[in-house]
Amino acid sequence: MEPYKWKLLLLLLGLALLFTPLWWWSWRKNRQEALEHEDKLAAFANKVGATVTDASGDVLPWSAGLASPFLGEHDGVMGMISSAGGPQFDYALEFERNGWRVRVCEASVEVRTATTAGNTVTDYEHRIEVATSELVPLKIVTRHWAQGRRFRKWAAEMPQSVADQERPLWMELRLAEAVDQAHLAFTSDLVEADAVLSPQVAGWLQAQADGQLFRHLTFEAGIVYTTADGQIAEESVLSRVDALLDLLGHMPGVRPRNPVTAG
Repeated sequence: MEPYKWKLLLLLLGLALLFTPLWWWSWRKNRQEALEHEDKLAAFANKVGATVTDASGDVLPWSAGLASPFLGEHDGVMGMISSAGGPQFDYALEFERNGWRVRVCEASVEVRTATTAGNTVTDYEHRIEVATSELVPLKIVTRHWAQGRRFRKWAAEMPQSVADQERPLWMELRLAEAVDQAHLAFTSDLVEADAVLSPQVAGWLQAQADGQLFRHLTFEAGIVYTTADGQIAEESVLSRVDALLDLLGHMPGVRPRNPVTAG
């Protein structure tokens, strides 16, 4: 073998010896974190009587055909550039809470970092859904978040269930003055939406104006759903679920629904 080939071979071996331990340490750390998260999910599921499913089973949300994970941030060409792979759902919990069927699905995506070529970080979000009787299609987003182009654009986009109608309409809804200052809303039917948004609902929205629990809500196809950053965590999920059930309790005529017929 020629001398330069020996040098190249030695260089490659040296790099392998250098990076293999780092790769092994990273893999082991990620695996340990995944096992710890699964233990927490199992404990959460046991506490609320939920079924928990990993990626080997059905982990898709009921609204999977209606909305992309991460509000579509990683869809299209730009999403392909910024992410090392498409978003995927990893876990799902389904349980009953005060007579309502609830499903919580965790999604992840590997995002390329701008600082180091080839490195990625994992972004997580979880989608919380409650199966309801049929409601007028409606999107609500807190104005604090709507100031960002991403959330305003999301609210103005017609939901898939509306777009599939023969004569789809999607309009901005003017809320009660005190609520309108803090929220942006769009609907397919102004009259029906106004009837659903009772004074009690307006009070609920006012209480959530800071966007800490809910940045956005979508009502369509017999499902109300929202998303939050991060992995599924018992305390934050139950806080949001209970707040959602409180909201639904204030909406005239809204009842629990079998999730099999909710999508």
